[in-house]
Amino acid sequence: RHEREPAYFLGVRGRVQGGADGESRILNPGDVASVPAGVLHAYQFHGHYSQFMGPIAPAGWDRFFDLTGTPYEGPAYPQVDDSPPPFAKFGMAEQQFGMKYFPEAPYPEAGEGPDDTLPGEQRAYFLRAGEGPRHTLHGHVCFQLMTGAESGGQLGMTVIEGPRGPATPPHLHQRTYEAVYCLDGRLRFRVDGEEHLLTRGDFLSIPAGAEHSYAMEAHLTRFASMY
Repeated sequence: RHEREPAYFLGVRGRVQGGADGESRILNPGDVASVPAGVLHAYQFHGHYSQFMGPIAPAGWDRFFDLTGTPYEGPAYPQVDDSPPPFAKFGMAEQQFGMKYFPEAPYPEAGEGPDDTLPGEQRAYFLRAGEGPRHTLHGHVCFQLMTGAESGGQLGMTVIEGPRGPATPPHLHQRTYEAVYCLDGRLRFRVDGEEHLLTRGDFLSIPAGAEHSYAMEAHLTRFASMY
């Protein structure tokens, strides 16, 4: 568990088991598990190539990977990971990053639930792909995966999808930083006059005050917006 940071899991590829507060689910692409700070949680991969993503806030815990991981410049994932288990580094991480491991704690069996609404408060929750509040805007469909009610006003997250053609006009956010992760398709962004073409797995950082717009250029484009 983390003293300060929530843990957030959006399934991108494969199958990931996510456990929180005594429950767990198998997360397929588009499924969500959200864990507030202080709540015991764990995850495990169940597919040959599995991936999840999500924001980390406040910043700082992201340096955990620099401390405990081994630099790697190969393909997407190694056939064999021969790096030594970083048990000693885990102890250092507990001190540096305000976290605590519970290796004897049982891993909850994967269960099922309605998982179709946001709780509207700060507690652990699961959300199936396509569920939760959704709206249409500029020809897109916007699925809200986290709002200020679930994060204490610190984070929001939306998945936006649509066909080729619809575009969002130039605009800026005076106070809000936005991060974009392309899940599928082709997404053309213009940020402060510079164009960026995002395809699956690409990431874009948009500081507060930067004017930006975007258009979708594939039959189906999906991206996650974190803010």
